Amino acid sequence: MNAFLLRSLAAVIAPMLLQACLWAPLLHRAPISDEIVHAETEDGWRIAMHHYRPAPGTSAHGTPVVVSHGISANERTWSLDEEKSFPRYLAERGWDVWAIDLRGVGHSDTPSLFNDKSWNYDFDDYVTRDVPAVIDEVLRRTGAPRVHWVGHSMGGMIMYGYVSRYGDAKLKTVTTVGSPVRFTGYAGYLAWAQEMAPAFRDYLFTVPERAFIPGIAVFGGAFRTRAEYLVWNYDNLSPESARLIMYNGTANMAGGVLRSLAGPFTGAPFASRDGAIDYLAGLSRLTVPLHVVGGIADNLGTIAAITPAFDAAASTDKRLRIFARANGDSHDYGHVDLTVGDNAPREVYPELETWLRSHE
Repeated sequence: MNAFLLRSLAAVIAPMLLQACLWAPLLHRAPISDEIVHAETEDGWRIAMHHYRPAPGTSAHGTPVVVSHGISANERTWSLDEEKSFPRYLAERGWDVWAIDLRGVGHSDTPSLFNDKSWNYDFDDYVTRDVPAVIDEVLRRTGAPRVHWVGHSMGGMIMYGYVSRYGDAKLKTVTTVGSPVRFTGYAGYLAWAQEMAPAFRDYLFTVPERAFIPGIAVFGGAFRTRAEYLVWNYDNLSPESARLIMYNGTANMAGGVLRSLAGPFTGAPFASRDGAIDYLAGLSRLTVPLHVVGGIADNLGTIAAITPAFDAAASTDKRLRIFARANGDSHDYGHVDLTVGDNAPREVYPELETWLRSHE
């Protein structure tokens, strides 16, 4: 590529990026929870819990609901705005909801030059430190004996890990949404990523998504790249919502978390750091009601990736629900549109809430 062509490309791209950086802050949205409190882990991290109180005048349910986000994300992937907010939807129907930010993201402690926190943590730290701290703090604050857990993507995976280690005595029900446990058999872009994963996974201490994704958020939905189709179905999620998610809902990812999942992603078992606990086999300890939810167009939590957990769970009360046109839904659902898609408030939210209510 000659110098003239490079200069020509720079002359076009640089103004676009500058404009994107100037316009991107207009996409900022403040949290819509009633308050943000924190749970403290045994290793000294403060984990943010966005509290949505039961709406006045509603008949309050007895069991609090904990809602967790997935990888490279934060609480906003469950609560994009007043309309597309599953926690707010529940609170308006009498539920006490606690939507969390795992360590390193959102309003939780995040590594920086101004504190002693580092990116030296992994998936097992979520399982053994963040999840127990959150559950215990919610039980302490509410006086309830158990919680309902609702996790999207990795937010469901960490609950599978938790149950494998500690059992389900503190759980009333478990709901997982697009949560894979088997990572083989991907095609296209993900197959390429599987091949590349071993080459870079051991050298990253963090994946700094917050350094560049918010800056290009204004282009969300404009080009409809293959990478974006991995995380949502544009037929079911508007470009405006895509831009808001890119700006508000993305988060940096610790290299250790990537390494934890890169093994299973390339064929290794879904297991603990030392390999001693198989998190899929450990679901024989899951006896409380289980609701496994997926989307037929989900390219991350594919049907083949989420159903082994359903099969492995020992619960006698379990339900598998796939959102798809073939099942009477308005659209074929992808990964993120299960939580904040255009039709999620009228299709996904009611089914999730009905499941919780039927087990109160």
